[in-house]
Amino acid sequence: MRRSRVRPRTQSAVFEYPSDPGGSRRSEHVAYRADFARIRMLCEWSGPCVPCDVARQRRCFVPGVSCHVTQRGNNRSPIFRVSSDYDVFLVLLRWSFERLAVAVHAYALMTNHVHLLVTPEEETALPRAMQALGLRYVQYFNRRYSRSGGLWEGRYRSALIHDERYWMTCMRYVELNPVRARIAVSPEHHRWSSYAHHAFGKPDSIIRDHALYLALGRSPEARELAWREICDQKMTPEELEHMRRSIRSGIVLGDPAHHEVEAG
Repeated sequence: MRRSRVRPRTQSAVFEYPSDPGGSRRSEHVAYRADFARIRMLCEWSGPCVPCDVARQRRCFVPGVSCHVTQRGNNRSPIFRVSSDYDVFLVLLRWSFERLAVAVHAYALMTNHVHLLVTPEEETALPRAMQALGLRYVQYFNRRYSRSGGLWEGRYRSALIHDERYWMTCMRYVELNPVRARIAVSPEHHRWSSYAHHAFGKPDSIIRDHALYLALGRSPEARELAWREICDQKMTPEELEHMRRSIRSGIVLGDPAHHEVEAG
């Protein structure tokens, strides 16, 4: 009988947020560096995240480690038809993710898909939150447009982010997506993304700022200026290809020199 390899359980610190955004962040930044080190250890392990004899491999989630999540409409069909559809989705996103302990750091709602940058506090938090969000939005969408059946193109895709450099690259990729898709001429002109919050301080009840973003400056104004300058830099073809390959395959984001772990 074939034995599946079992990975030793790896402990990861619970994701915490500073109560004083203007205070010292050195200890928080060090804590996040430790979390990234833990996930690097996970990526260097050569076996799959779960036993390999199952029909469909499960995703690998680590509490306190961020994920880039994408969800597309079936056959790339629009999942938002009018402005109020976007608003309903954001209400359901906030409700589902707050209730199930998943922090949202960045998002961009496109015509036929969504991008999220999130951090679950528990191993099962993200799958449960995505299920709650998906089911409730489909119910709303089907009732409003007198339709039946599914809306999504299979399961959502997710990729762990275990490298600080790629965390910021991923956030920039998410918030600049409307510009690359030519939906908006500049990111601040797209209403349904988190860019205005990070670049101009617009209040957004969905967003919980990550320690890496807070480390960009000592004041909100300094962080916003730093983020605008970062987003003014055009992403290289190598960065774009790495991000797109990660989305397609569900691999772990990080330095290509490290092992890439498939995440179903």
